[in-house]
Amino acid sequence: MKRFTFLTIFLCFNLIFFPNYSFSQKIIESENEKFNEVIREKIRFDIEKQFEEIITLQDKEKQFTSKIQHPITNSADALESLVSSDTGAESELTAAINPLDSNNIIVSVMKQSTSALTILIYYTKDFGKTWTKSTFAPLPPRSDLYIIGGGDPVCAFDKDGIAHLTWISLTFKLKGSQIDTIGTAMHYGYSTNGGANWVYDYYNSVSHTEAYSPGAFNISRLSFFDDKQWLAADLNPTSPYYNNIYISLSRFIMSQSSGAKIIGFTKEDGNFFFRENEVSISNEPSSQLNAHQFSANSIAANGRIIVTYYASNNNKNYIYANYSDDGGKTYSSNPTLISEFKFVNSRLISSNTKDTIIGVDFSRVYPSIYNASDNNPESKYYGNSYVVWSAYGTTSVSKTGFNVYMAVSTDKGNTWSEPFELSKEPQTGDQDQFYPAITVNPNGTVIASWYEQGVNNVKSLTNYVTAFSFDGGLTFTKPIPANQIPTDFSTIGYKNNKFGIGEYNQVISTSSYAIPVWCDGRTGSGDLNVYAAFIPLNDETSVERIVNFGDNSFNLNIFPNPTTDKINIQLQNSSESNSTNIRISNLKGECLLESNTLNKELEIECTNLTSGVYYLEAENNGKRAIQKFIIKK
Repeated sequence: MKRFTFLTIFLCFNLIFFPNYSFSQKIIESENEKFNEVIREKIRFDIEKQFEEIITLQDKEKQFTSKIQHPITNSADALESLVSSDTGAESELTAAINPLDSNNIIVSVMKQSTSALTILIYYTKDFGKTWTKSTFAPLPPRSDLYIIGGGDPVCAFDKDGIAHLTWISLTFKLKGSQIDTIGTAMHYGYSTNGGANWVYDYYNSVSHTEAYSPGAFNISRLSFFDDKQWLAADLNPTSPYYNNIYISLSRFIMSQSSGAKIIGFTKEDGNFFFRENEVSISNEPSSQLNAHQFSANSIAANGRIIVTYYASNNNKNYIYANYSDDGGKTYSSNPTLISEFKFVNSRLISSNTKDTIIGVDFSRVYPSIYNASDNNPESKYYGNSYVVWSAYGTTSVSKTGFNVYMAVSTDKGNTWSEPFELSKEPQTGDQDQFYPAITVNPNGTVIASWYEQGVNNVKSLTNYVTAFSFDGGLTFTKPIPANQIPTDFSTIGYKNNKFGIGEYNQVISTSSYAIPVWCDGRTGSGDLNVYAAFIPLNDETSVERIVNFGDNSFNLNIFPNPTTDKINIQLQNSSESNSTNIRISNLKGECLLESNTLNKELEIECTNLTSGVYYLEAENNGKRAIQKFIIKK
């Protein structure tokens, strides 16, 4: 059993043997409210709800006994593994594609319920046709050390095809039935076989702090907390820092009430772990700006590291960029202002503007600032950098709610264009665009994705959309939905304490494909699953196929494709005892044909369909697969 479920055991134990004990009374906050906020955001469980569930148990002692299992202990240089039942909702993900083999893609996602939290890793070695879940489980090395929160997985591949993963944990250690020590860490692991197995040393993390805190989870005892990291590898063979890997993150210091600062760490080529000493990135005078957060990094021309981040002053919100030209050892003392922006009142940003995004908790309404750079010397736009974010306007409040904006630099981040709206929302209607992601493919194509809420004039219906630029960010295509079924976002927090999808999603790419990867809850039950769309980058750009991971996916094969009059369908991993529902729809989502079958292989006549692009969706026993096919007559 995952030790992430220890909170349930701990509460049951104390209700049975210490019935007057209340865990909720054992969290002591510091006088630094910003520090409290970031810690609270990482504690993933609703303590009071957990108490209510436990009190209703008919046989508390039996429940306690059934929950206890021997935890798996990690050790340095070990390939950790744990097979889990994986109940709960998947959210907050990262994705990376192997530069040596584009068939190898890794997706890591946080899986959470009301009482359990773990980090899952999926990988494919056939370009998304099949996905396998790694047995790796990032557990502490001691049986009396337990995880109460964390998340934020971020992954990147290096030039040798080694995958690197970071994530956050918030822990406490027991002495008897009382809390003895609390801690937090930015963990690091790596995989040399495409994501199947991972090397993870709990004590050799990017950063780690522990504190003696007898009898209570006393937040003020923690000296710092690292949050919202981003990871980038230098894959340019001409760079003087080829194969270096860089982390940027927000460090909240308990003794400083002004907010976080942005710092960086470097793992140099040939080293297995990150340089111990952090480097300051948010180098503005402290009297000017504070509350630094939401950093992201990428590699521009000649090994230059571009870091973008949020900063504020007197309720004004800014996006800054800084750079390093010496492999992350130092950063410029004069960061560049990219844009001011307007935002709504939320946990980290104060504003007189009040608005919400359906399904996104007040504490998680973020601008989600990310950047990408063209690092291919053969690209026409080599050295360009692009930054995206979601805001409620730039210099003035938007009349259309949340929109996605972009700014472009053509000189390695020294100067930036005026921000422009990327989401191209009509001036009428009620739509919100939020949580963007961005990448640049080897040919210089800029690919951006984001959630768009307000589908078909229904406020809560949400798509995940993708747009492309083939001219260095001067123009973008009209956004197209990556998903085929919208999600009612009013339901997405049912099974993870209203956490919802989380702000981390990602788009990755090859020379020929854009691959947006996201979470949604299209079933309406609170189950959140990870999906990936494979979109060919050509003159008729549209989604080729959609896959989802884990227990809810199976394989679908269509041939011939393109076809003139009929298609053959092969279904793999579908239930033999349940029928498969087959639907064919056009690009508008209109269902043109629907049938049910028990067969694994079947033939469908398409003589009544005109030339064009269509989607075939197959659903069997809760598993779903979608693939594009083309009719040419």
